[in-house]
Amino acid sequence: MCGASTAPAGHTGTAPSRRGPQSAPKTRQVRGAQPALIACMRISLASLALPALFVCSTARAQSAPPALVTASEPAPAPVTASPPTPAPAWYGGQLLLSDSLSITAMVSGIVATAVSRDPHAGEAVLSFGTVGYVVAPLAVHAVHGNRSSAATSVALRVLVPVGALALGSIVGLGVGRAGASDPHGGGETFGLVAGATIGWFSGVLTAAAIDDFVLAHEPTKPAEPDSASLRPRVAPAFAPIPGGAAAGIGGVF
Repeated sequence: MCGASTAPAGHTGTAPSRRGPQSAPKTRQVRGAQPALIACMRISLASLALPALFVCSTARAQSAPPALVTASEPAPAPVTASPPTPAPAWYGGQLLLSDSLSITAMVSGIVATAVSRDPHAGEAVLSFGTVGYVVAPLAVHAVHGNRSSAATSVALRVLVPVGALALGSIVGLGVGRAGASDPHGGGETFGLVAGATIGWFSGVLTAAAIDDFVLAHEPTKPAEPDSASLRPRVAPAFAPIPGGAAAGIGGVF
């Protein structure tokens, strides 16, 4: 009995030492399998996340409005700075020369008629100066291509002296009547002639000054538009839409 009880006890004491070396490889196998298991779990999670990302990106793409895409759109024409417009040239010196000659002729004719006993002594010179005063500026404006100033010049040189002559006659007649001491009306006659002469001469100088210094400028030509900016441009255009695409043609005409 005693020997039988010791044998199992000895057998039981040696059993743990035999199982110890066998359990170590199993532990190593379990530890070696953990990285592979973790990698498999990551792959599974990634495979589950990819469809979700695809669905989100598809929903965003469908909710965004389709953008219009143009193909082969021509480049805009280059913008070139236009040169500054030069100031209109003044040619009033030519009118000043012609007016000097014409007014001198008119004054000479009036003086010759007043001094000479012959009333027709200065008619030729007076007529030459009067015609030159109106026609010479008209020709100068026409040579410079200034048609509007030519018409305005004729109107000024005819109407302003005549109006000033009429106004001067009325004023001179009134002054002559107010200060007349001659019972035969000599004061009225002198006032009428003096007022008409002063008014006419003032009108002649005023019209000539306006014409020579205001109207005697070269006409400005409007700037021509760039031909490249007026050229029509055409370009095809297309845009993706849900279930298909839209195509068209756009341009500048």
